[in-house]
Amino acid sequence: MTKKIIGLVYTFRRGADAYPDNVIVVVPGVEDEAELSKFVGCKVVWRTKTGKEIVGTVRKVWSKRGHLLVVFRKPLPGQALGTKCEIILEEKEEQKAQASSGK
Repeated sequence: MTKKIIGLVYTFRRGADAYPDNVIVVVPGVEDEAELSKFVGCKVVWRTKTGKEIVGTVRKVWSKRGHLLVVFRKPLPGQALGTKCEIILEEKEEQKAQASSGK
């Protein structure tokens, strides 16, 4: 079972070098670190206005304010800042096994 959650592209990861494929994403309404940790490893999809999809993965919880570090396969354009992306939350294999054994 998959669940899609909307996140907002907040900013690019900053540092001495540019990281255009590393993006900070905010999930509105979720600010607890423990709650955000369930998103680690999930697939993230950002769509352009023309419909092209750029796919990435949530790597880790970035701060205590409710941010996630997402690494995309290709760098995002600057127009992506402030736009929506989809975080696809899939049921983990362990949870599936527990659910099937409990029935």
